Amino acid sequence: PRSTIMVPVPSSGPNHALGLALALCQIHQCDLRDELRLTTSFRLKTLNRVQRQQQEFRWVGACSSYKNVLIVDDIVTTGATAQAAVRA
Repeated sequence: PRSTIMVPVPSSGPNHALGLALALCQIHQCDLRDELRLTTSFRLKTLNRVQRQQQEFRWVGACSSYKNVLIVDDIVTTGATAQAAVRA
């Protein structure tokens, strides 16, 4: 197995992180695993900072055979999305 995978952060709307991750995987020749899922249906951009920090993702796959897992998001505002993805 390859040593690095990219995991796009899920979105309740159009998933721009997935498109960005696909392009990065082509450039860097690594695998893409689209296996994070939102646990709620709220649009994250409508939430305030505290509400964003309470969001959670569910991991639906396995990445234990990879040395590096890179989380790809299309924007960073508060960092809450990245923190939730790391927890998952």
